Amino acid sequence: MSEPKLKPCPFCGGKAILSEKTECHGHGMYIRDHYVICTECFAKGESKSEYSMKREECISNCVKAWNRRVNDER
Repeated sequence: MSEPKLKPCPFCGGKAILSEKTECHGHGMYIRDHYVICTECFAKGESKSEYSMKREECISNCVKAWNRRVNDER
């Protein structure tokens, strides 16, 4: 999968990166969350979990949510 194209942070204009976090939810169940975060002001986009969808779909949804702006057509 190629690196997704991310728009700059809508708050400060800083560089955004795709990140992930793995958490244990008990009984040996680990869930990986994906999200976009600004490297300057640390604004964080919507988080998506691999629990409910595949990795590629999680990343795609996070990128779409981060890149969406108020003036965009729906």
